[in-house]
Amino acid sequence: MAQSRDRRSPPVIKSTAYHEAGHAVVAWLQGVGLSRGSIVLEPGRHGHIRHHLIFGCMPPPDSVLPGASAKFRLEKKVRISLAGPLAQKKFNSRTYRSWHGEADHNQAADCVSCLARPDDEFVAYWKLLEVQTRNLLNRNWPLVEAVAAALLVRRTLKGPEIVKVIYAAGHTPSTMPPEIGARQATAEEARVLQVLLRCKLPPHSADLQFVIAIDTAARHGLDIMTPGRKAYLWRIARRHRDRLPEKLQSMITEG
Repeated sequence: MAQSRDRRSPPVIKSTAYHEAGHAVVAWLQGVGLSRGSIVLEPGRHGHIRHHLIFGCMPPPDSVLPGASAKFRLEKKVRISLAGPLAQKKFNSRTYRSWHGEADHNQAADCVSCLARPDDEFVAYWKLLEVQTRNLLNRNWPLVEAVAAALLVRRTLKGPEIVKVIYAAGHTPSTMPPEIGARQATAEEARVLQVLLRCKLPPHSADLQFVIAIDTAARHGLDIMTPGRKAYLWRIARRHRDRLPEKLQSMITEG
């Protein structure tokens, strides 16, 4: 019955699928779990993506600037919000209207206002996060296309179904930009990555997100390791050395 009242044109429905796929893929790339995605027309919206909770509540507008953990989560939320409109524009800018992204931009603005107060800082922070989001989409566009195609067929997908589509697309997710002079991870570096993942680093931490990104690239044989990234990996390992096997403790101390 709901579908019979849907009078949107095929191009608009397809653009909606790319919009929601953009939200879903950028959420997943940042380690945020997905609950549901839909392009079914509902009162007040053309579709939606529901993801797991990133933070419990927004800081009040007059509070001090957030700490590192809250900043990290707020930035994630902004990228997820911006990803929908940006994906829709990338797919077909002719079908995009400013009101399509109004709710997304309002959510993003609420988050950025907690990160930067003066107007000039707000604009600069917004532009930075927008560029980061656009780069994530560009580097992982085949994943967006796969999720959009699945939404067009099924109209509604559960979170695990979206993740299966992403993996079935056969493309390696890339959340970290390539760098000149990067190389593949060595066997010892790969072992440290695996041990760190098994020792349960604090959830939502920057350390965990870095380890996940490097490990994903390493397992696919990508040239991802640089001197700076190795040094950061070793610093993470030293911070959690009490959770590591004795042999690895001595290795990271010497490294």
